[in-house]
Amino acid sequence: MEKIEFEILRDRERRPTVTICTIQANGESGIGMAIRSIRDNPVEKLGRAKAYGRAKKALYRRSNSLPIFRDEALASLDTVNVLPRYKGEFINKSVYVA
Repeated sequence: MEKIEFEILRDRERRPTVTICTIQANGESGIGMAIRSIRDNPVEKLGRAKAYGRAKKALYRRSNSLPIFRDEALASLDTVNVLPRYKGEFINKSVYVA
């Protein structure tokens, strides 16, 4: 059975900026992240869909993917307080944990 959790990190203006989805199944976890561009209008539903798809992808492939390179994405991450348990974990937007 899958356990699915979402966490939405907001900027100072309370706009959803980073959405993190964790899916746990059979002792494994897939973590997906969606990062809103600073120039985009925030759409929470879209962030949840992207994060969920990336978490599923990590579980299915059993690997990390989608590295974060763009300065714009890193700037968006800087506008929110990344939860301590995720600090340093996200070099990729799709992370597999065995």
